[in-house]
Parts: sequence; C-alpha cells; structure tokens
Amino acid sequence: SFCTPDDDTSTDEGGSDQAAQSATEDETNEAPDRAAQHNIVIMSRDGVRARLKDPESAEFRNVGYYSGGPEGAAVCGEVNAKNSFGGFADFERFVAMGPETGFLESEVATSEFATVWDTLCVKAETDEVQIP
Repeated sequence: SFCTPDDDTSTDEGGSDQAAQSATEDETNEAPDRAAQHNIVIMSRDGVRARLKDPESAEFRNVGYYSGGPEGAAVCGEVNAKNSFGGFADFERFVAMGPETGFLESEVATSEFATVWDTLCVKAETDEVQIP
C-alpha cells in the first residue's frame, strides 16, 4: 500500500514486528490491523501539519483511515490552523497518504479535489480508525 511507510522508524516496542506484519498484509492484500491504521493516520496528520503556516495550531476533525477506494488506502479529514494573520481560517478537507504525500483542498482546483476525495475517501468494512 502506498500509505504504509517504507522503513521501520517506529520507536514503539515491537516496531519490527509491526513492519513485518505490514509487509505480510501488503503481500496478501489484507487490511492493516487497527494499530497499523492508527499509525498511518498519525503519520499522515504530521504530513498535513508540515504544509500549514502554523503547524502547532492545527486542529483536526473527522479524520479516518479509508481503504475502500480503487487506488489504495488514504487518510482523509479536515484541518484548521492559524493563517499568516494569526487567526484561524476555517476547517478544510485534506487527503494524505503518509507523512510526505498529501494535499489540502485549497491547494488544488475544487473539481479535482472532489474527484480525489470521492475516489480515495471510501470506507471499507475493515477500516477501524476514525478520529472525531
């Protein structure tokens, strides 16, 4: 899955076991377990934060792991953060595929974003991680 990290940089105990489990799951096309989904969501949120003017002010809502689309897994949700003037703008949608691949709705044409959202942000029965 393009959403799974390529290397095991986890500091959690058993990180190597998680990497091996992820590799096994990728080979069999099974959905990652809840812990792996959660890690993907956290890494994706970090990637979204990196795109913001004030990453420390980021507020997330309706964030989830979605693997029901034909292109593979994605993390979709909404983020709000302080702008250049120090005020909060408004929540906007994002789609991310790990810590280095993702974009905000304001960064692309509305119709293109809508197509990507409708294609990638599709919940499968095995998708467990949803963050309010």
